[in-house]
Amino acid sequence: MIEHFKIGRAAYFYKCKKALSDGAITALFTTLRQNSQKPSQNLIRQVRVRSGRVRHSAICFSFERQPSFLDAQAGVWERIFGFVLIVEKEDLVAVLKSGLDLPSDFKSDYLEKLAGRKVEAAIAQKAAVFEKLRLRNMSTSKFALRSKTLEANDLENAVAVSSASRFIPQAYTVRRSDGNYSATPNTGRISIQAERANFEQIVSWSSGVIDALRAEQGEASAFIKNFARPVSLVDIPPAVYPTYLAFDIGSLRETLYGETPTALLVRKQGDNYVEVAEVASRVILNDLDQHFAIGRDGDQYATLCAFMNGRGGQVLVGVRPDGSVVGQTIADKTLQDLAQVLRRFDPPIPVETERIPAGTRRRTPWRRRSMP
Repeated sequence: MIEHFKIGRAAYFYKCKKALSDGAITALFTTLRQNSQKPSQNLIRQVRVRSGRVRHSAICFSFERQPSFLDAQAGVWERIFGFVLIVEKEDLVAVLKSGLDLPSDFKSDYLEKLAGRKVEAAIAQKAAVFEKLRLRNMSTSKFALRSKTLEANDLENAVAVSSASRFIPQAYTVRRSDGNYSATPNTGRISIQAERANFEQIVSWSSGVIDALRAEQGEASAFIKNFARPVSLVDIPPAVYPTYLAFDIGSLRETLYGETPTALLVRKQGDNYVEVAEVASRVILNDLDQHFAIGRDGDQYATLCAFMNGRGGQVLVGVRPDGSVVGQTIADKTLQDLAQVLRRFDPPIPVETERIPAGTRRRTPWRRRSMP
């Protein structure tokens, strides 16, 4: 049956967190069927079939679901066919799907996102001509333009890049000598505008994209480099620590409540996930619509505890271990976080907090009073 495949060349590409096995794929296919309503017999089921340096796995069956335009009280079901095709090559994976999706547990156990720079180097190559670009403003202000989409035969010659550094590319379409590609770096989705392909063509195309993603010498277009560089968590060096966190509430609202919602907010209830009511989810988004300071209070907590078990001393914030002063901005929220750390001690400890101005920056030593 797999020889009758005719699908578009569009896939989600991931890096393997740990090696896939026959058992992992078999368990995945079992879960897909268990999560489906009245699944039929499998039309296709292949587990890690090897072809040279590539392995593929595929499953296809039909199942019932409620029509999107009718509520549950209608008691009407439609039967659709879904498939998942997984192409493995070394440490990268391509996932093509329709009607079915990989369970979150499988993705968190075995897959991780590709770094955005890898997608850019593979797709937005140096000679690529940009025809479409979707941008997101980095500002979290409620009054700022959140996003915009630009289209032209050649955007590099049609767009002024004076304000480009304030926007992050979220998706783009480029024209290359080997075809027109589209990519969404944040999700790892890559596609090419072409006629639907058979199974062998899909595997060959996926293998070629994986080779491009793994290449170390790729260079991204100079045009795309004018814009702000999105940083994936996998790109952050180990010695770099975040200081603030902000959620893109506008984008979340559009995803959850837009004209065509693409996601649901759910919570775990027992072994299942249930949708959060819209009223409750809007309250959650309102609570998240702020900036959150991120402090490494685990280190501070351990240091204070060590001082309390000794003869006391001072903890200097804004001073490196080598003695160089870098300073630390101290806001009211910082002091609130410090107070929260101190409340964890039992019994309570007396600590004096002092701000020492250092130009436009401030540093805070924490001093322990002598214990009786």
